[in-house]
Amino acid sequence: KEKEDKMRLIAAEKEKQKEEQLKKKLLMQQKTLEYEERRRQEEAARLAKIKEQEEEHRRILAMKEREQELLQKQQKAAELRLAETEKAKQQGNSKLGKIAAVNNAKMKLQLGMTPSEKTNNVQTQSYEITPAREDRPLLKPKTEDDYGLDDAHSDDSSDEETCPKKEIPRWALPKNRERLIKTTKYIPSSLWVQFMVPNVNPDLNKMFAGTQIKKRIRTSSAVWRTPPRCSHFQK
Repeated sequence: KEKEDKMRLIAAEKEKQKEEQLKKKLLMQQKTLEYEERRRQEEAARLAKIKEQEEEHRRILAMKEREQELLQKQQKAAELRLAETEKAKQQGNSKLGKIAAVNNAKMKLQLGMTPSEKTNNVQTQSYEITPAREDRPLLKPKTEDDYGLDDAHSDDSSDEETCPKKEIPRWALPKNRERLIKTTKYIPSSLWVQFMVPNVNPDLNKMFAGTQIKKRIRTSSAVWRTPPRCSHFQK
């Protein structure tokens, strides 16, 4: 009997060891699974971060490309406007040169004539009272910011838009106007309101002092056949 009890104890001890080994094995498997899951999540987060950084990099590059294209367009437009301005100046100078050459030739011709020839020349030649538009010299502004509003013909429309009669003043150019608009936009309203006159409703009691409004009975406002008497007002 003692031998049987001893055998049972040995068998129970072995069974207990097997159970402990099985628990350790299951625990190791669970830790391995948890480690793999954590590593997978970290890898997914790393890849997502890399993808986000790449998208942000592409977005910044696209924005820089758009800004570069816009800058190139603005530069081309500025160069085109400058070329048109130079062309207009050259055309104006050539017209003025032709007019000056004609006037010089006329002066030389008149200086070489006798008094009788000058009289006959004046009688036989006829001149237009008003010169043609292309023969009239352009009035240059007094300053760069003077647009010549006192010119009597300032409202005349230009026949050729690429060759305007007058240059656009500096303050009206898009780059300068945009800077002023941005400056005005970013100034807080609490600052410029200090320089504005607030809207104040008039006080009718002060304007019509002495008038007893409560005692006046409102009648039809269509026509007043008789004006209010002076006795209605307090002296």
